[in-house]
Amino acid sequence: MSDLRAVYECPLIGCARKFQTIKFMIDHMVLYHDGPGNNHFFTCGIDDCRTLSSSVHGYRLHVSRKHSELWQQSRYQRRAEAVHLSEVPSTCVQNVSYEDNLENDESVSHMTATRAYVDHNTQLQKKISQIVLKQREINLMSQSAMENFVTDISDIVKYSQMCFMQSLSQVSDISENVLNDCLKRSEAVIDDIFQTVCSNKRLKSYCKKYMGMIPPTEIVLDRYIRNGKSLKNSYQYVSVLSTLRNFLEHDDVASEIVKDAENSITHDILYSYKDGSACKGHSLFSTDGLILRLHFYIDDFEVCNPIGSRRSIHKLTAVYFLVGNIHTKYWSQNSSIHLALLARSKLVKAHGLQKIMTPLLSDIKVLETKGITVNFCGSSTVFRGSIATISADNLASHEIGGFRQSFSSGKICRHCLADYDNLSHYVSEESCH
Repeated sequence: MSDLRAVYECPLIGCARKFQTIKFMIDHMVLYHDGPGNNHFFTCGIDDCRTLSSSVHGYRLHVSRKHSELWQQSRYQRRAEAVHLSEVPSTCVQNVSYEDNLENDESVSHMTATRAYVDHNTQLQKKISQIVLKQREINLMSQSAMENFVTDISDIVKYSQMCFMQSLSQVSDISENVLNDCLKRSEAVIDDIFQTVCSNKRLKSYCKKYMGMIPPTEIVLDRYIRNGKSLKNSYQYVSVLSTLRNFLEHDDVASEIVKDAENSITHDILYSYKDGSACKGHSLFSTDGLILRLHFYIDDFEVCNPIGSRRSIHKLTAVYFLVGNIHTKYWSQNSSIHLALLARSKLVKAHGLQKIMTPLLSDIKVLETKGITVNFCGSSTVFRGSIATISADNLASHEIGGFRQSFSSGKICRHCLADYDNLSHYVSEESCH
């Protein structure tokens, strides 16, 4: 066997895994740190290079272009290791791994290799689930098209396994019966992996268990009978407390929270909400400790484009929030914006915003008083927090404050109480008082 010392360390902060080649390291990054929701930054670190990449794909392009010699050497070394597999017993061929447990040129134990093999199956299953979610949610692929897509991907993976076994038979003395047995076992593993994404129910179950999905809770407002059928009016609420627990357990988020807590305000320049008098005078935000500042946004939107009398039938009211303790450059990223509530606008008008917001306000009260316990930086930490700001357009702002929601007559502004009939006389901000 060749030199198996691990000399390349994963560039992601918080991941200390080491690998013997750049190619193995990038394979690890693709499996563990790539995909939807993984908005990490990677510092090169090869030969003291400090180039920053915002994705694994960008990092791989940078290495192949700027460090082409090491990249080619890594690829040739990987091919050489494949040839050496002919010296390994056939029962261990599919279990060999060259990750960070390799030290002092010692061979990997069979038990360690088996654990690595199982872990790679898990990561492959996670990667396939991410691909399916991306095609369905981002590219809006239909269910029938998705089923055909999954079948094609499964066939491609199986054909790749057949090509690998064929190549292995040309460089080793493994018998054909052993190769066929390995191929059958590999196909069985692939079938088990793709069972996860073969239906919406199984995919949702997998996302809940392994990908940190927080399912929404249906809140029933009332029930009624129509044409002999029992119906209900309800809306969806995603627990703010559960979302925060999941969000704060990410290493990159934890580092941002720690930086925010350590950076005390020593200047008179208004950079963000944290520098303003509202934050400094807040009974909770002005105290020491890990206090979360939640910024909420409320808006109504149409999910289709109806005309005439059909307008507002499918109109929805949505409530989003973000954690203001992370750097402002991340605030506009989808991974930092969380959905808290989704309801039909007609239900909000019929039952009132206060009733619709009851579960959200209950969670905020718990967060303010008791807090939540999070596995933060390797230990259990209690976080408290509260609402910092609520952003909304004019219509939603009037609804929150209990003002008139008509802007075609009477008082149309909650700040200056300007009258609609005199609107043409207001030519500047100074004239509104």
